[in-house]
Amino acid sequence: MIVKLLGVVDLLIALVLFLMALQVSVPFVLLLMVLVALAVKSLPFVLNFCIASLIDLCAGLIILVNMLFGMPAVILLIAAFAIGQKGVFSLL
Repeated sequence: MIVKLLGVVDLLIALVLFLMALQVSVPFVLLLMVLVALAVKSLPFVLNFCIASLIDLCAGLIILVNMLFGMPAVILLIAAFAIGQKGVFSLL
């Protein structure tokens, strides 16, 4: 049950990344909530070198850097694809 809930969260994060790649204005509060969700999901398992946690951590860093400096849309799309496929596989 919790895996499916985290999969839905991953899909929502992928949607936010996709919208950022299309340069749609995403509210700042939503971005902060996404960063907190990714940190909560990834930091407890990153010491175990779990690849899913590393993907979450990298996506969080990409969102943070995009908020501060801006990033190319290709990088945002790659991160959205990685998080999205992780979400889809957790729902299966």
